[in-house]
Amino acid sequence: MIDTAARTRWSLVILIAALTLACANVGQILLTHANYMSWSRIGVAEMDAVHDSWESIVDIVIMPLSIASAASMVAVALLRHPRVPWWAVGAGIGLQVAVFVTSFTMWAEWQNQIGTSGLVRMPDGSLSEPYVRLMDTHWLRIAMMTVFALFLVGMAIAAVTRRSPPAGRDRTYAAAAA
Repeated sequence: MIDTAARTRWSLVILIAALTLACANVGQILLTHANYMSWSRIGVAEMDAVHDSWESIVDIVIMPLSIASAASMVAVALLRHPRVPWWAVGAGIGLQVAVFVTSFTMWAEWQNQIGTSGLVRMPDGSLSEPYVRLMDTHWLRIAMMTVFALFLVGMAIAAVTRRSPPAGRDRTYAAAAA
């Protein structure tokens, strides 16, 4: 059994690792959005190669980072720092679940449709329906991932901020709370 002080130290290490991964995910999703924006300027002949390249980036970089971030949040929940409230951990897990569910049920499907058809621009010059859906809703994915990272910032601040003892309590309380 791990003692309380060691558990508190390890929970902080895991929390900082989760925060680092979440921030990397925010950077990645912003780069992803920039990549999606460029697709409207790519011709049909080139789109197949661009989408194939994009799929390999998803498999090699994006999914492992997302899975590591989700796993770190599970670790944060299992080894919760004593100063981090349960509701914050639950909200963080809820955001991770929402990101994964919407990624697989919405954005992955639309990306697949674009990859299958090779069309971002229709022959008449208009944008394809899957691309329009992707771009019209991608802000939601960015927001969820950013809010998740901000939740982890808040958890990290709560974990490293020392609480002063309530009025009338002795220093023993402060030592136990630290």
